Amino acid sequence: MIRRSTWLALGLLAAAILAAVIWSRTDGGRAAEESGSASTPEPLWTVESAAIEQLVVESGEGKVLLAAARDASAGWVLSQPHAGPAEAGRLERAVSWLASPPVRDVIDASGDLTPFELDPPRYRARVITREGDEWSFDIGRQAPTGDTMYARIADRAGILLLSRYGVEEVLNLLDPIPLAPSVTVDGATTEP
Repeated sequence: MIRRSTWLALGLLAAAILAAVIWSRTDGGRAAEESGSASTPEPLWTVESAAIEQLVVESGEGKVLLAAARDASAGWVLSQPHAGPAEAGRLERAVSWLASPPVRDVIDASGDLTPFELDPPRYRARVITREGDEWSFDIGRQAPTGDTMYARIADRAGILLLSRYGVEEVLNLLDPIPLAPSVTVDGATTEP
């Protein structure tokens, strides 16, 4: 036999489920959807990965830490901090993410940007296409959640939350610098 308290608990559970279903089909459910929590922000920009001709990573003070350009015959070539052929795989992974960097969320930036390490920023990433279009964003510190980093674009309102893993794909190019490995053949060093 089922006790009276069990029947009472089952009845309350059924009533709660029914109330939730009714609420979600009325204005209460629509209000939660319209609050913006369900919308996904637009990516920073969208361009074909193959159209990106240059990648530049700068310090917050504007010093160029890494500059790489796509060369039709040699692949990726570094000009900063060292000149020479670059590791194409590492640069292609970074450029692939930079072709359409997804924004996870946007938060209000009406106050001081210093706590986010965006005033001044820690880094700035810049891409330039073969058509001459240029896009850049400032990179701040890692957010407390651990899987996002704070970022900012000059002409876009708010502080952006970007994937830490995508941003690190770009920042990991700084250490070690992605120079292509040299090959020694019969005592002479050549570049692949």
